[in-house]
Amino acid sequence: SAGATERLLVPYIGPASEVVAAVFRGLGLDAECLPAPDADALRRGRRYTSGKECLPMPLSLGSLLQRLERAKEGERFVYLMTSSDGPCRFGVYNLLQNIVLDRLGWRDRFRIWSPKDTGYFEDVPAGTEMLVFAAIVAGDLLLQARYDVRPVERRRGATETLYANYQRELTQRVEAAARGDLSLGPALW
Repeated sequence: SAGATERLLVPYIGPASEVVAAVFRGLGLDAECLPAPDADALRRGRRYTSGKECLPMPLSLGSLLQRLERAKEGERFVYLMTSSDGPCRFGVYNLLQNIVLDRLGWRDRFRIWSPKDTGYFEDVPAGTEMLVFAAIVAGDLLLQARYDVRPVERRRGATETLYANYQRELTQRVEAAARGDLSLGPALW
């Protein structure tokens, strides 16, 4: 888990990443969700991968490298990249990312927090896993509503405006719930 002087970086795997970062902020960590990867992130990530990895590997690595490039002097980071024992190469992303960042000279300012898939929530307060689950489900339902409504919207852009507002509200409520402060109104779940 992240220490007091480290910023926890959550990789972007969709809008759910925003609510996961919000849970960690609510738990008192300085957490930030990385932005959605773009063509530059893919280019950067491919520079340090062989091409045999699945697409999320260079995308997540490139996005991380973009963020580290903007780091301020002395800023320290913890990157959340889970691991697993399954057949998917996802379980070893953290190892390759560690190798790349070590070679780029980040060893003293960067580390990877890599909880195993059998115990993602061992080091966090009780109930965190349910809050993360509920937040991800709520975020997915909100995203589904966005995709259902956008093709039939009457005012161009109205769906995106509504989605952004409710995504922001969901993130605020999740962060407040993780703090134990539900004064933002009725709970979403």
